[in-house]
Amino acid sequence: MMNTTDTKSRDIVVAVDAMLLTLSLLEEINGLKSEIRAKSIQLQRELNDSYLKYAANTAPKGCVPANTKKVETLRNDIEKNKQLIDSAEKAILSVEDSQMRAILTLRYIEGLGWSDVAKAIYKRASADSVRKRVARYFGKK
Repeated sequence: MMNTTDTKSRDIVVAVDAMLLTLSLLEEINGLKSEIRAKSIQLQRELNDSYLKYAANTAPKGCVPANTKKVETLRNDIEKNKQLIDSAEKAILSVEDSQMRAILTLRYIEGLGWSDVAKAIYKRASADSVRKRVARYFGKK
């Protein structure tokens, strides 16, 4: 674990397994999860199409379904996104402030809204105060 402060942007950057934890990465996690779901559905369709075409052993011996490259690309994309999410989760675990770890996990990994995070962590805090705390942590105003 290595904490560094970049003097230009004042972002706090946490490096874990070559993963830099930044606010923009955290904000991207929900998009990565949505992309995984969409590509998983697409992968299942591609696999079903292959299965239907060749289930009856009608394909010539040694014949490979035409969508093999597409299936492999989808699998690689899904795995790459999962690795990014796993790395971000590890980086969050390396944050020293336990409340900030909890906030980051609830908001970006669990996908809770700011008001739900505020209720879970502080009981009476507003969504805006929790959002601002995260922004301050990452040096944004």
